[in-house]
Amino acid sequence: MAAFSALAGLAIGVYSIDDLKNGERSLWFYPLMLFLAGVVNGAFLTADLFNLYVWFEVMLIASFALMTVGGKKAQFEGGFKYVAINLVASALFLADLGLLYG
Repeated sequence: MAAFSALAGLAIGVYSIDDLKNGERSLWFYPLMLFLAGVVNGAFLTADLFNLYVWFEVMLIASFALMTVGGKKAQFEGGFKYVAINLVASALFLADLGLLYG
């Protein structure tokens, strides 16, 4: 899974070269994309559920930043909805961890 996500990240990086020419988004897109790829690989390579939860939360931050890089109103609205849904999912995941370890 880690190798596949790295391969997908490479494909996204190559595809985005033409899409981000002379754009303001290109300044932050590649560092955030690499950060997200690293977080996804961390989630795949973790050995326990609590660290998976931590990687899941960091993935939420990285993906939100990547979604709102353009700074448009629609991006922020979509990002807010994304964060709200993922916080509910995080709470459910954390509750499951409590049931397993509690």
